[in-house]
Amino acid sequence: YRSTVAAIGDDAAAAATAYAISSQHGQIFWFLTLLCGFFVLAPNQISTTDGLARRWTEVMWTGNKWLQHLPASAVRYLYFGLLIAYGIFGVLVLLFVGGLAILKLGGCIMNFALGFSALHTLVVNNTLLPKPVRPSLLSCIGLAVCGVFFIAIAYVGAPQALADAGLGWLIGK
Repeated sequence: YRSTVAAIGDDAAAAATAYAISSQHGQIFWFLTLLCGFFVLAPNQISTTDGLARRWTEVMWTGNKWLQHLPASAVRYLYFGLLIAYGIFGVLVLLFVGGLAILKLGGCIMNFALGFSALHTLVVNNTLLPKPVRPSLLSCIGLAVCGVFFIAIAYVGAPQALADAGLGWLIGK
């Protein structure tokens, strides 16, 4: 599979898949396959982008005394400014890194995040919660195993993901 995608090119993998399906089932399936992919991926990307802009708007608005003195209606400028900055950053990353490399790097980052979140939850649950509502030993073991597993998966995949994204120099690769 890896050699086939490399021969096709990372950015053409979706079109090559659509072409292979259409060659077996008719030309209309080229269009339908790509349209279906768009309908699956676009809403997720839109909600992720909106969630990121909303979260950072809330963090900045509540954590910055200067912003808090602005009228409440000014929050929209911060939100849309962050949304535009994120969009510009995304376009630049797509232009200079490429689609499949971003996916690999994003997967590694999310695995690290999931692992650290599990371990953070474990620590918070066992230090801040009152003893009667703390999780059981089995739940704690499950969280610890989950955290270690996802951090290990991210650690194993990170060198290749960084190299594919053109960031191999960060790790000497």
